[in-house]
Amino acid sequence: MLRELRDRDSESGLLTSSSFYQGLLREVARSERYGNKLSLIRVGLRGLSRGNRGVVLPLASKLADNVRTIDYAGRWSDSVFLLLLPETDAAGAQMLVDKLQEVVKAPAFAEHREAGIKIDIDVVEWEHGEDASALLARIGA
Repeated sequence: MLRELRDRDSESGLLTSSSFYQGLLREVARSERYGNKLSLIRVGLRGLSRGNRGVVLPLASKLADNVRTIDYAGRWSDSVFLLLLPETDAAGAQMLVDKLQEVVKAPAFAEHREAGIKIDIDVVEWEHGEDASALLARIGA
């Protein structure tokens, strides 16, 4: 119970950056060993401030609702969320990106758009021989 609380971001309920990074290290090692596909999605919030933080929980909830049980959803920084998709190539990850872009265009997020918050979503596929830090750098995390 305490470990579960420690591994979760208190505001979003997603994995903390350190817990996410540990999962990333495991999945990169597994992909390296077995030649599996692995993709990383970055969801960035621009225009987030103390006064308009109400977008964090609904966005985190939508991210968690749209990933599989084998995927990792984490809060990397105050305004960046990461999704790690084992066994998924860039085309498969792009399908999730397309779905998430529709989610954030929904009326439920209109108030946040009007408050000046922009949500950017990017995807990269892990390349054989690439370490976790290089993958994070390539997506801008």
